[in-house]
Amino acid sequence: MPDTLFLLQNNKIFKNVPEEDLARIAPIFERRYYPRGARVCQEGEISSRFYILLSGQAQALKKNEQGEEVELDILTPGAFFGDMPLLASEPRLTSIEIVIDADVFETDKASFEEVIKHHTTVLYNLSRLLCQKLYLDHEDTQKKKRVKYPIICVYATEENIGKSIVTINLGVSLMQETKCRTILVDMGMKEQGIASMLKIDPVRYVDTSSINQEYIESKITSHHSMLDLISVSPELLMEETKGRESIAKILGILKTLYDYVIIDTSSKLSRSTFEAIDLSNIMLFVTSNIAQEYPLGILDHQKLRTVINLSDASIDKKLLREKHYHFLPRDYEAIDQFLTTGIPCVIGSPHSELSRAFGRIARDIGGKKIGLALGGGSARGMAHIGVFQALEQHGIPIDMIAGSSAGALIGSAYAAGVPIETIEAAVLKWGSKLGLLRLTVPDVLDLKYYGKALTRFFRKTRTIWDPRLLRLGIGIFSGSRVDRLYRNVVGDPDFSDLQIPLSVIALDINSGEEVVYEKGNVRLAVRASLSIPGIFTPLAYSGRFLIDGSIADPVPVNTLVKNGADLVMAVNVTPSLQESFNSLRRSRKQGELAVSRSPLLPVFDIAMRSLQSLQYELATIKTTQANIHINPDVGDISWSEFFNADKLIQRGKEATEAVIPQIQHLRWET
Repeated sequence: MPDTLFLLQNNKIFKNVPEEDLARIAPIFERRYYPRGARVCQEGEISSRFYILLSGQAQALKKNEQGEEVELDILTPGAFFGDMPLLASEPRLTSIEIVIDADVFETDKASFEEVIKHHTTVLYNLSRLLCQKLYLDHEDTQKKKRVKYPIICVYATEENIGKSIVTINLGVSLMQETKCRTILVDMGMKEQGIASMLKIDPVRYVDTSSINQEYIESKITSHHSMLDLISVSPELLMEETKGRESIAKILGILKTLYDYVIIDTSSKLSRSTFEAIDLSNIMLFVTSNIAQEYPLGILDHQKLRTVINLSDASIDKKLLREKHYHFLPRDYEAIDQFLTTGIPCVIGSPHSELSRAFGRIARDIGGKKIGLALGGGSARGMAHIGVFQALEQHGIPIDMIAGSSAGALIGSAYAAGVPIETIEAAVLKWGSKLGLLRLTVPDVLDLKYYGKALTRFFRKTRTIWDPRLLRLGIGIFSGSRVDRLYRNVVGDPDFSDLQIPLSVIALDINSGEEVVYEKGNVRLAVRASLSIPGIFTPLAYSGRFLIDGSIADPVPVNTLVKNGADLVMAVNVTPSLQESFNSLRRSRKQGELAVSRSPLLPVFDIAMRSLQSLQYELATIKTTQANIHINPDVGDISWSEFFNADKLIQRGKEATEAVIPQIQHLRWET
C-alpha cells in the first residue's frame, strides 16, 4: 500500500489530494506488468477499464482507411488511457500496445466512479487533463508525423569492423537528411569509446540503476556537430539484471526527448545487448563479408539493414544489389581525418563516396529515399540534363532513377557516375542542325535486305504513313551510331556497376508486355528503350524483340514506387498534341518548312507528333502517384531538334528551379 500511495501522489490526476483520501482510493487499483508487444486495449472492443502507465512506454494505434494500424501517439509514465470513467462505455477508438516493458495501474469504471464521486480535486484534475490532452492531440495533427524507426541498434559480430564509426556518421547523416533530433547511446563496453572518437572529455557515464529523466539529461553531452551522446558505464552493463533494466529506462526516457536514438552495442551478446536489440525498431548489421549472416534468433520484430564495411575489393556487386545491402567504400583518408580531428566524415568530407553512402543509409532509415522518373521525348529529353543540374545545385540527392527512351539515355549516364557537365558537353557537340541525321545517316539499313518492302514504303510515305512498317518490325536506322556514342561517353557498364540504382523501361513488341531492366548490360537495355518504332529497328535482346519504352510507360513513376521510393519526382518532356501542332503552325507562318524542323520525311514528323500526343495522355494517367511533377516548357521545340539542346537544357533547369521549394518542403516533412 505505501508503494501504491507514493505512485498515486506523483500522478497528475491525484495532485493536491490529501494522503488520507488517497489511502481510500489506492485499494481499487491493481498493479500489473505487461511485456513488450502486449496489447492492453484493442480498437473496437467494449470495455470500461481505466489505466495509468507507471513505467515503460506504450503506443496508441488506430487503423487507417486501408485497414493498416498507424501510430497516433507514444504514451509515457503518468499517462492514462482506456475508456474514461466519466464517459459512457463504448467501443474503443484506439489500441494500446506496450513498446517498452511496463507497469500499469488499472481499475474498472464502477469502482473508480464510486471512490472519486465526492473528491472534487480529482474530478477537476481529470477534466483539466482531458482538455489538455484533446488540445495536444489537435496540435499533433498539425505537426510532423512520428518517425518510423525511432530506436536503431548498430551491431556487429566482428571486432575492428568500424561499427562505432558507422554509428557516429549515421547519426550525423540522419540529422542532415531528416532535420530530426538524434542521440547516440554508447553501449560498446569500452573505456572512452565514442566520446574519445569525438574528442569529448570528460565522459559523463550513466553508472547507476537509479534513473530518472533529470539524471539522464545531466549525463547527455553535445558534440559541435549538434549530435548528442550518452555513455553507459561498462560496469553497469555487465550487471545482468540492473544492466538490462537500466537500458529499458534509458531508452524509454530518450525516446521522449529525441526523434532517433542510435545504440552502439557491444559485439558480445550480454543481457544488456539483447535488451537493446529487443527494444530497437531496426537493426543495422555491420559486416565485412557479404555471405555472413547475423546470429539466428537475435531478431524478432525489428527490421534489418545490412551494411558491408571494410570488405574485399572483389566483392560481388551483383549479389550486393540483389540483397539490397548498403556498401561503404574504403576511404582511409577520410576516416584518418575523422579520428585525428573528431569531425565525422560526413562533415569533414561531405562530397566523398563514403559520405554519400552514409546519406543513402540515412534516407533509407528515415523514409526519405528520392526517386526520379524520366520520360521519353526524343530531342526534348535533353531537358533532363537541366533537371539534374538544378537538383545538384540545390543539393538534392537521387537514390534511384527510372527512365524510358531519352530518359533512359540521360538517366543511365548520370547513374553511371558520368558528370553532368560531361553529359551536357557530349549532347551539345553532336546536337547540330543535322543532329538526328548525325546519329543515324551512317547506319541506314541495307536496302537489299528488305528489298521491295522498303521500296514500297519509301514511295508511299511521300504522302501517307504506312503502318505495315511496324508489322514488319522495320526501322529506317539500325542505331549503331547511337550505340557507339553511348560507349564513348558512358562506357559499357553492367547494372551492378552503377552508382545509382537504375530501371530502364522497354516494350516487347510481340507480347505487348512492359519490360523493366534492372540487371544485365545497361547499354543494350538503353538501346532497346530508345527504339522508336519506324525510326530505329527493334532490338533482339534477352529473348525478346524490344522497342521504345515510352510507348509502354512514358514516365515510369510506378517502377520507383514499387522499388520503395518515398518521394517521387516525375519529369514529363512530352507536350500535348495541341501544343505540338501549335508550334508547327507557328513555324510555317514564319516561312519554315516542316522538313527543315525534322531531317526525316514530313510524314515521320506527323507520326511522331501523334505518337507523343498519346504518350502525353498516358503519362498524365500514370504519374498520379508522383509527389512532384516537373514539366519543362518544350512545346515550341520539335522532337527532332537536337540542335536546340542548349534551349532544352535551360528549360529543364527552369522547370526544376520552379518546384525546388515544393521538393524541399516534402523532404523535411516527416
